[in-house]
Amino acid sequence: MAYKNDVPLKLFTLSAEESNCPFIPQICELGIYLHQQFFKQKKESETLISMSYGKRVIINTPAHPINHLSRDAFIEIVDYDPINNILLYIGPAKPHSLTPLHWLIHHAKPQITSLVFIQTFKQSVQIPQTMYETVQQGRTILDTAKMVLKSLQKKPIIHIQETGVLITAETIDKIKERLFHDRGR
Repeated sequence: MAYKNDVPLKLFTLSAEESNCPFIPQICELGIYLHQQFFKQKKESETLISMSYGKRVIINTPAHPINHLSRDAFIEIVDYDPINNILLYIGPAKPHSLTPLHWLIHHAKPQITSLVFIQTFKQSVQIPQTMYETVQQGRTILDTAKMVLKSLQKKPIIHIQETGVLITAETIDKIKERLFHDRGR
């Protein structure tokens, strides 16, 4: 997702060390689960999984397929300044351009501890339209975040047009429930 009129994302690596976040094994398991359920026979879509971790957010980077995630595939977001578009992080990989959106959602809605973004999700999996809200991609990451946060007041799954789908929940198990609610799983 490119934001043409956005201030360029400035990245500051505080450390290239791998994160010691205790949620990484859970996220890796969810990655394997998502791959088995949606992408086993299809081309895998770019998928980001994040969890809040105190005041930080742990998120995978797109450098590894979701069914082969390991500690070196994650970064820990320490802080993000949305006005100046500055991201401070720990980890050996570079963040995805949607990493700031994850941080903004986790900090604006602390009850959301788990978030999955799947690019071109509607082509991979059919979700009944009654389960999600659709929003336009904003001109900037902050504009998109505002629209997503407003829609999250109505439904926990948000389709960002021409981008992908965000699935939000209080836990990873709730993410699975939301994805499979109407699929009989």
